[in-house]
Amino acid sequence: MTGKETVVFSCFNQDQEIDRVDFANLRQRLRQNGTQEKIGALWIDRSLRKLGART
Repeated sequence: MTGKETVVFSCFNQDQEIDRVDFANLRQRLRQNGTQEKIGALWIDRSLRKLGART
């Protein structure tokens, strides 16, 4: 290993080498996305309830 860091876009290359995946970074990004998705879902639910479109 050279210690050189590269960025790999997983949606571009689905068959990337497993050794090149930065799992710590991937885990962190998934956690961040999960939090944003939960907040977004709560906001939509709240808005729909206020509009009377959801009970």
